[in-house]
Amino acid sequence: MAKNHLSAERLREILVVLRELSGQGVQKSEVARELGLKAPNMNWILKRHSIVWTHPEKRVSVRGPRYSAEERLARSRYKTQWNSANSRGVAWEITFEQWWEVWQASGHWAQRGRHKGGYVMSRAGDTGPYSPENVRITTNRENFIEAKSHASKRDGVYFVLPGTPKPWWARWKNKHLGYFATEQEAREVRAAAKVADPSTRPAWPPNKGRALTDEHKRKVGLAQIGRQFTAATRAKISEAVKASYARRRAAQM
Repeated sequence: MAKNHLSAERLREILVVLRELSGQGVQKSEVARELGLKAPNMNWILKRHSIVWTHPEKRVSVRGPRYSAEERLARSRYKTQWNSANSRGVAWEITFEQWWEVWQASGHWAQRGRHKGGYVMSRAGDTGPYSPENVRITTNRENFIEAKSHASKRDGVYFVLPGTPKPWWARWKNKHLGYFATEQEAREVRAAAKVADPSTRPAWPPNKGRALTDEHKRKVGLAQIGRQFTAATRAKISEAVKASYARRRAAQM
């Protein structure tokens, strides 16, 4: 391999450096970078001039305790459930060892999951913290039914970000309304969203039982011009007109 057109003087300078550093256990790549050499050129020079390079000792990797594949999976699922509880503002008072013991005692670890026939860890009555005395292993279906029976207690306002400036989260149906500093503020925003929702407005007829102004009555009358009514509807309108006329006569007497 070519020497990359190094002059004799430059080569002598490089050889002095390489012979001095070859036995000190430094990285060849670092020396090559300092000398402005490419790795193939430096290797050629070392081989051509019989310089033996002493490589640095390998670093000892410091790792935590080694877990089995099953325990690594269990720790990952524990962390996932902890994150889920934290995002919903549910207190978490169970260690991994306690959590793992509950699952091992149930005998359903292999069936764990939210699929049909799967098993999950739930809280008694779907209330309180996740703690050794308040959790049990149940089927996914049973947990869903229990959670649904307590759904009325969840009114769309949740304490989900403890320790932050805006820990309260509000939603209306599937609409995210934002995060708020106080529970009262979150409830007010949710109440406003409920009023603005067209699906919560009273069913037709909207004017039933209301006292209409003369202008409103005039607009209602104009809206009926040109409409085709059935005989039954015409009879009802006639009766309503007669009743209105009778009330006005009675008021004048």
